[in-house]
Amino acid sequence: MDFFVPHLIAPVHDKSLQDCLEQLREAHACLVTGAIEMLAAVRKTEPRYWGSDFKRSQVTLPPSRPVILQQGSHNFGEIVNQVAGLERLLDGLEWFAAERPAAHVQSCHPSTSSAVGENDVILSDSGELFRVEVFDIAGAKITNDKLNKTLRTFGLATGWVPGHLLLFVSKSVAPRILPRLPNERYYFSLLWEGEWTHILELHHR
Repeated sequence: MDFFVPHLIAPVHDKSLQDCLEQLREAHACLVTGAIEMLAAVRKTEPRYWGSDFKRSQVTLPPSRPVILQQGSHNFGEIVNQVAGLERLLDGLEWFAAERPAAHVQSCHPSTSSAVGENDVILSDSGELFRVEVFDIAGAKITNDKLNKTLRTFGLATGWVPGHLLLFVSKSVAPRILPRLPNERYYFSLLWEGEWTHILELHHR
C-alpha cells in the first residue's frame, strides 16, 4: 500500500508572484527559526556518538506554522538543504518581481521535484512564458550529464520548447556553467548577477 507523505513545503499554483513570494518568505522564516531553536536546545551527547546523534536531530515546527509547511517536524540536515534551495529560489523570484511585478505563478515546487510536464517554477507575464529550474549543487565538479539532465527537465528531448528557459544558480557555480556547451544546439547567457545568486538563460542556435 502506498502512503502519502506531505511535502515539507507544498507546491504553489495559480498565484500572483507577490503572493507566492509572501508565502515562501513566511515558510523560510519559520524553518530558519525552528532550526536555530533546535541548535540552541540540542542535547549534549557523548562525543563518541555526537555525529550520529546530531545527524538525526529533528526540527519541530509550531502548530501556527504557515499553511504551506505541511510537516510538523523534519530532519535537520534535510531542512538545511531545503532552506538553501529556497533561498536560491527567493533570490531569483525577487529579482523577477522587481523586473516584472505583474507576473503570475502558474506553478512553483519549492521542495519537490517538479511534476511531469512542469518545471521548478513556471511564470507568465504579458503573454510570455518563463520556465525555471533551481540549479543548487555543491562541489567542484559540474558534469555534462547534470546539464543534460536539466535540458531533459526543460523538455528539450524533441526540440525547442516555448518560453524563456532560466536557471537560478549560485554565484560560484555560474562561471563554471557559462563557458560550457551542454550540446552543440544550446548555450547559456548571464541574465542577472546578484550577490548570492545568478540567473542564466538557455538559448538555442
